[in-house]
Amino acid sequence: MVNKATECYQIVIDEIDGVASCDLLAIFKAVKEYADTPLEERKDEKWWYIHICEDEDEYLNLNKKRGGYDINNQAQTIHHQTKFTRSEIEDWAGTNSDEVIDWIIDKFGEEVK
Repeated sequence: MVNKATECYQIVIDEIDGVASCDLLAIFKAVKEYADTPLEERKDEKWWYIHICEDEDEYLNLNKKRGGYDINNQAQTIHHQTKFTRSEIEDWAGTNSDEVIDWIIDKFGEEVK
């Protein structure tokens, strides 16, 4: 007999294509931590477009298909991420300095509504 929880867990693992098994534990821990956080304590992170050229339709895009970043339009697709959280901006900027991240958001950020 298959335990239902084990069966569900196996289905989820089978559907996570391209994720190393060592990363699954980290993902599980993050999800558990979020689920254990009371609703009133959860904060939704703001999302930002990074508008590179003020007078043009040129935004920072993460090219998920080939990796790296492109300058393109604001349209988010399956292969292009155009909306970024503060923590994602910290990752690609290579710093978590509030001063630097605030400057990037003030200078180039457009809040996603």
